[in-house]
Amino acid sequence: MAKVYYGSQVTDIIGSIGGLTFQTANQSTIVRGRPVSSNAPTVYQQAQNVLFGQAVSAWGALSQSDQALWSTFASAHTKVDYYGTLKSLSGYNWFVSLYITASVLSLTPLTVPPAFAAVSQPPTFQALLEPVVSKLSLVWQPWYYHAGISLILFASPLVNSPVYSDRSSLYYMSVDNSAFNYIADVWDDFLATFFGSQAFTCHPSFKGGIKLGVVAVDRTSFLSSPMTFAFTEFVP
Repeated sequence: MAKVYYGSQVTDIIGSIGGLTFQTANQSTIVRGRPVSSNAPTVYQQAQNVLFGQAVSAWGALSQSDQALWSTFASAHTKVDYYGTLKSLSGYNWFVSLYITASVLSLTPLTVPPAFAAVSQPPTFQALLEPVVSKLSLVWQPWYYHAGISLILFASPLVNSPVYSDRSSLYYMSVDNSAFNYIADVWDDFLATFFGSQAFTCHPSFKGGIKLGVVAVDRTSFLSSPMTFAFTEFVP
């Protein structure tokens, strides 16, 4: 709905009417085509929705005694999210969270709560981007050996500055199950995540890079750590 403000003559109009949107810019009113939003989920979001539905069904299939165990677990333990914030969850929410994490790792979810132990945050890493040879690798120095741990990788699209919030949009990219001090070449994963089947192009004058995040997940308990971040410059 558009709002029109009257004086001795029409003095202002804001909002949308028909297919047009009126807005104020630089003390002047401009009109443009009304934007059409797209809520189409990504492939990953679709997969997450499927996993969530499976987790809800699995919770409903638990015995009352097992559900009570999860409630007791929840009352004793808070969850540390990817940004290091403590959150109180219900037994149901704990179950769903760990169920989805286990499924992402292609492992069998738990029906009873795990033994609780904090998962160490991955140390600082360096992201090495070599677009000329189409290679993006993550390297830890000194050695980071993570037996029994999977690393879940997140990334931003190409951004025009390294200075922005760690809470800015980071998207699931892939899982690494190796225990070495590096994650070799995830450039194809990056392209698939953000460009799909479209050809990747970047203007030669682009100045910016890629924000990356890594989360450690225990492969037995499916508990996870806060995220460690890195930024790598992209030079076309």
